Amino acid sequence: MKTIQLNAADARKLFPRVVGTINGAHLHSGYAVLDMGPGAYGVMVRGEFVGCCPDYRHAMDAGARRANGVQ
Repeated sequence: MKTIQLNAADARKLFPRVVGTINGAHLHSGYAVLDMGPGAYGVMVRGEFVGCCPDYRHAMDAGARRANGVQ
């Protein structure tokens, strides 16, 4: 699975409705993980903010579960 990495400016253009800092983003198949600062990773699925996680690994797991319809 290929991951696309975005810098802060491109991530902000892609997710303009997200409130707060976006330092960058990783686009995965069906979801995105936003780097929102130390200890804060946002999870986007189908353009909706679905959660915030304390680390990148948890955000990836949450994104994959939500993208596949698992709560």
